[in-house]
Amino acid sequence: LPQFLRDALTREYGHEGFSIFLLTVGIYCGDTIFMCEFFNRMKTWRGTSSRELGEHLGEYLPVAIGLLRFGRSIRNAILEWGSMLSFFELCRGVPHDRRRLAARGLWVPHGQDEGPLRCTNFTSFSLSLEGAAVILDLYEGDDLACVVPLVLLVPQKLLLEQGLVTHPFYPETESEPGSGDEEQEVVLPPFAQFYTVEGCTALSLQDLSSADVTRRAAAAWSVAESVAYEHLRHVVACAEKLRSIGNRGCSRGHRPVYPELGVPCCGDAPEQRSLHCAACGIMSCLQCDEQRWAASREKSFVDPKVWLKFARFTLISQIVSSWGDGRDWGTALAPTCGKG
Repeated sequence: LPQFLRDALTREYGHEGFSIFLLTVGIYCGDTIFMCEFFNRMKTWRGTSSRELGEHLGEYLPVAIGLLRFGRSIRNAILEWGSMLSFFELCRGVPHDRRRLAARGLWVPHGQDEGPLRCTNFTSFSLSLEGAAVILDLYEGDDLACVVPLVLLVPQKLLLEQGLVTHPFYPETESEPGSGDEEQEVVLPPFAQFYTVEGCTALSLQDLSSADVTRRAAAAWSVAESVAYEHLRHVVACAEKLRSIGNRGCSRGHRPVYPELGVPCCGDAPEQRSLHCAACGIMSCLQCDEQRWAASREKSFVDPKVWLKFARFTLISQIVSSWGDGRDWGTALAPTCGKG
């Protein structure tokens, strides 16, 4: 954890409060049975009042309220220091490609391709499509009824205005080295409400290249059509890379970054096209420099050739959320819906 954050949390909560923060974050990021139970209780909440929510969470209520309070404090400290994206780059030690759209990968049942537009749990996005692919792999097959891969796409700026970068909270372990680098997580508080770009739900990958989608996205995101086109084109390029060579990262002594699939290097085949590492500036391909481009986490991912064929993409135009301390959950629980 950067020193300025340690100092800010200690000033606000004292040394004992900082220890409680570490315990609370440990439950959120620790990949333990406690994390699974906490998330399960948050996701299965179906009540209508904050009192019922407290009863549903039981002994995990202090964890939820603690995460809200600490999340608000950390966001304030980061924004006093600089920007959320600059903080992400500070934690990683490498520049981040700002052309990328943030993405949330999840599996949904047939007929629900639009996806949930309101989430009772803490909601995670990745700052890249590749990071969302990691999550799709992690949860593939967890629910046999959820067989459609859905990716929610949102501009980084829109997400970071309300989200919290969690990179420094994930411990480096031998079994999961660099998980913060792979997932590139930004978390939103519970009860976040998503509004979609009109006419841009459950799109195919091919739809993302259409002029109509570009025009609608540009209007909803308040950017020039050329900017929206570049964002969407980059999603398609990342999908092409995933489909051809899977998730790869440069392994040469720095925080891993997702490389760009570029011009032919040793040939025109996908494994012969150049990969560019933004951290060290090297361009080479799998054929001539295979050791550099290691498979992410050295594990088998869901075959992108399969899930990208059936994947659906929904563009998000607006996020409504609050890092309150839990006392405003009565307001958050009020029914909300709609698209914009």
